[in-house]
Amino acid sequence: MKPKAPETIDEQAEFGYFLDDLKFDIKLSYGLISLLLNVYYCYAYFPQTKTLVFALLDWNSPPHPVTFVDWCASIQFAFYFGTLVGHYYRPELERLILVHGSYVVNGAIWSAWWFLGMQSIKVPGWASIEGKAVLQRDSWSYLYVPILHWWTFLILRRNSLGVYVWDTENRLMHDDKAREVGDTGPDDGPELKASTTGAVLRKPSRLFGMPLYTCYQLWAYLAPVLPLLGWDMVLKPFGPSDLDVWPGTIKVLMVAASATWALKIFYTFLHFQCQCIVWREPFRRGLLINSYGRHLRLGIIYR
Repeated sequence: MKPKAPETIDEQAEFGYFLDDLKFDIKLSYGLISLLLNVYYCYAYFPQTKTLVFALLDWNSPPHPVTFVDWCASIQFAFYFGTLVGHYYRPELERLILVHGSYVVNGAIWSAWWFLGMQSIKVPGWASIEGKAVLQRDSWSYLYVPILHWWTFLILRRNSLGVYVWDTENRLMHDDKAREVGDTGPDDGPELKASTTGAVLRKPSRLFGMPLYTCYQLWAYLAPVLPLLGWDMVLKPFGPSDLDVWPGTIKVLMVAASATWALKIFYTFLHFQCQCIVWREPFRRGLLINSYGRHLRLGIIYR
């Protein structure tokens, strides 16, 4: 017996309500508020980025020391500016920066807050050291405002972050599973395997002899250390600065792991119902299937 199409006005309205409840929209592009805030973030962190570059080139007048807080601000500027440019010109670049760069920015923000926070409490404004002003600004705002900016960005761009992170992690996981099946296959030719993302996967190569998903997880937990390593090994001046002593390897690793752990909890909350993503146009248009218990919903991805 063929299903009967809704005929009466009431049946059509009820069927329309059913479809509205079954599907939902996932917009990857900027809204007006998120776009204005992203532009503002670029504007807010550009002066510190310029100060850092000029300090490295000794172009500042009066001289300004190279500081860790300016270095962290420069990382944030690069992230916000890169995602903004990539969104309009190269969606693949935006996805790369959002998925992998978020761990670096997250580590930079929380490292500055953790390792410079006690100093800002003890010496408000960071008074001069050895007669040379290290920071002539409100240290509290330069540690806590970036946290507010960061979490506002994460909330406003939650659709893009949830879709891109889930898609990346599941592609890598199923890519590794396809390799394991392919390794035990009867022939040595490339084998095609389907994934829950709707893509067809080829037998992949490994990175440094490790599965790609393992490399991704290592990056997630070690990337937050990069801002401190870059500061300590390259940028840290010989004179006084705000972070002139290595905090200690154990402390650095603990802060990095805690920062990544908190960010991963947020990402998990964004896509814990997701079961499948099918791209009609990669990183622009597609479908997403959410499943929770006995309920199933279809998401329409668009820009």
